[in-house]
Amino acid sequence: DAQEVLNGHIRSIVKLRSPFNGIVHHVAVHKGEFVETQSRIMQVIDPSHMHAELQVFQSDFPFLKVGQTFSFKVPAFGADSEPFSGKIELLGRAVEEDSKTIRVHGHFKEDDRLIPGLFIEAEIASGLVKGWALPSTAVVWQKGVAYAFSVQNTDQGYSFERKAIEVGVHNDAWTEVLNPSEQMKKQQWVLTGADQLQAQIDLAEGDEE
Repeated sequence: DAQEVLNGHIRSIVKLRSPFNGIVHHVAVHKGEFVETQSRIMQVIDPSHMHAELQVFQSDFPFLKVGQTFSFKVPAFGADSEPFSGKIELLGRAVEEDSKTIRVHGHFKEDDRLIPGLFIEAEIASGLVKGWALPSTAVVWQKGVAYAFSVQNTDQGYSFERKAIEVGVHNDAWTEVLNPSEQMKKQQWVLTGADQLQAQIDLAEGDEE
């Protein structure tokens, strides 16, 4: 109270009351420090209004809409930790320059284990997509281009040919191949170990240099 100060009633301790129940996330001053008017003293977070900020690749963005559900895990909790669930509330309208991703804002149910600043990995349920796909273990990336290895059975055994493919929706399990030809659908493909074949190609090209 300013009137009490004018009357000479100066207190060494002043109690500050937050306008809402929350958690002190950050303290911006130190004990004994002079604080000016409008100075930020601390940051208090309302845990009942925590949200998730997701970064989505441009190729996946057209499949998203407000209201879709997503599940996420916290890597720091361990690979076998249970997933949490949430819902998309807002879709970004700008592409991040550095990562070339778009921000997606989501809400989730409050949980005491979830605190501000945690890194999460999320999967968004964007609905069923019908298409032709290869296991993601069959696909390798080189300078932004996706490749898969076809298999030819010859008299001398098996031979492999690396072919560029146009990729659609993809995750850790499957990679959609856009506009596959009928010949491509009939071919045999290396389903696992494509990265090892690519490593052999890189090694051979290095020896030639």
